[in-house]
Formats: sequence, structure tokens, C-alpha cells
Amino acid sequence: TRLGFIARLYLENKNSTIYTHEHTRLEPKEDRLKLLRAVKANLSPIFVIFPDQKRVIQHIYQTYIQEKKPFLDLVNDDKVSHKLWRLDYQPLLNKLQADMQNEKIFIADGHHRYEVACAYRDEMKKKIGIFQPEAGFNYALAYFTNTNSSGLTILPIHRLIKFASKPDISKFILSMKDYFDVEEVKDKIRFFFLMEMGGRSEHVLGMYYDKKYQLLRLKNIKILDRMLNDKPAEFRSLDVSILNYIVLKKILGIDLEDKEALIFTPNANELIEKVDSDDSYIAFFLNPVRVQQIISVALTGQNMPAKSTYFYPKVLSGLVINKHEDS
Repeated sequence: TRLGFIARLYLENKNSTIYTHEHTRLEPKEDRLKLLRAVKANLSPIFVIFPDQKRVIQHIYQTYIQEKKPFLDLVNDDKVSHKLWRLDYQPLLNKLQADMQNEKIFIADGHHRYEVACAYRDEMKKKIGIFQPEAGFNYALAYFTNTNSSGLTILPIHRLIKFASKPDISKFILSMKDYFDVEEVKDKIRFFFLMEMGGRSEHVLGMYYDKKYQLLRLKNIKILDRMLNDKPAEFRSLDVSILNYIVLKKILGIDLEDKEALIFTPNANELIEKVDSDDSYIAFFLNPVRVQQIISVALTGQNMPAKSTYFYPKVLSGLVINKHEDS
């Protein structure tokens, strides 16, 4: 269960307190910018997190919301319940705005939408030619929730690698032993259990091929220090960085931007079925990124690799629409 509020987020320019963490791609941004120009509205909120040390969200819910009936109550196709209440008590809204003034805002999901909102703002400012700080295009629709919420669930995004022909798996595993301790696990449930447990104290990746599960335990994190000496330690210590730069790039020679070779999904079973049906695929599994890792990377100004996090459940599109009236 996760609590949050939906509001407009001011797209600050200088001395910004908005932090991003994910690498974005050009094509989705072009698509979203066309949509924004056409509808002149945000149809779906950016998902942001903030420390909420004053427990603003919990206080508002318990004091003003808990006993009221939501004006929207639905269950979506994923069997997730969504309840929405309206806040229209002005003194409460004033306090909420005041409490949020000095908060650090971290974008959890919706980096493409955020960058597009900033591009649209710049486009409109140039078009109008005069400074209008309160114009609608200076804002984007956002959903705010607490970084320390127990209901803030992050799922890993796994990788499926497509080869031109059947890979030489014995040779590949031999190459990996230069960097990893490799352990075969026959049972799927035990495999994912060991991955999760190992991930609490060390860097563990998972691999599946030819109906065999392999645990890959990194021998020494300093391997990444040498390979990525231009990146901060917070970036180098991510499991997804280990997978990308040691396994995919160094051992397999895969271009990390190759959309034909790389398929992403949070559904591990989907990848297992794909590998079982086609021996030109290998599946790799990751443990989820922790919230504190996201914050640490964001504070360095560095972006995490693409498709590093999957926040669940998603906030539905269309629950609230932010119209740019002045556009």
C-alpha cells in the first residue's frame, strides 16, 4: 500500500532541487513531445519521491482524508486498487506547498516525460519571448511519494540477449570465471532465493541457458574501478553496471544501445520461456536496485544505465489531467 499526492511540479532551471537518475533515449522523447504539442496537456504524471521527514503525506491522509469517501475508486487489469481523493481546503494546500519548498525531489519514473516537459517549456518561452514564471508550461503533472515508504516497491528489469546463432556457452562461462565465481543451481525457486539472499551482502547476477540456472558472484568490485574510472563509485557499484560493462560489453562485445540484441522486461518467467523456445537467446537476471542507491547516484549528477528500475505499481494515466491553458 502506497500513499502519495498528485500536484503540479515547477520545472526549476537554476539551483534545481530536482534530481534525475536514468539515461533516456531520443525516440520516446520525440514521440512524447509531439503528443504534448498536440494535446497541450500532461495526461500522465511523472513519478517522484522525496524524503518527507516531516511526514506530510501521512499527516494529511490521517487528518483530512482517511474517513472520507474517495471520488474515484477502481481496480485495474493488474488487480491493483487505486483510490483518489480531492484536496481543496486552501489552508492545507498552503501548508503543503510551504512544507515542500526545500525538499529534494528525485524522479523515480518518467524521466522522458520530465525532459520533454522541460523542452516544451523552453520552446514556449522562446515562442512567447517574455518571462512568464506562472505560465502553465513551467509546470508538469507529478505524483509525489515518500522515499522511506514500505509500499515503495522497485522491481528489477532483466535482460534477454539475442545472438546471431547458438552461442558457445562453455567458452562463455569459462571467460566469466575470470571475473565471477560461477555456481550452477538446478531448481528455479532455489536459484532466485539464493540470488536475493546473496544480493544483500555481495554482487550477484543470474543467468539462464539450456535449462540451467547460473549464479554469478563478482570476485572483486575493484574490477569496475579500473574499467569505469570516469564514473563515480555509486555508479560502479550497481549490479546493472556490472552486467552491462563486464558481461555484455567486455566479454560478449555487445553494444549497449543495440535494440536488436537487447530485450528488457521485469518478467523473469517470460525470459525463461523465450530461452527454452530459442537457443540463440541467453537470459540475465538482476536483483532490484535499492531506493538509497538511486538517491546516491542522482546526487552525484550521474545517470544510471537505461532500464535500471521498475517502480510498482505504476500510477495510471488519465486519473488526473493537467491542461496547459495558456498554451
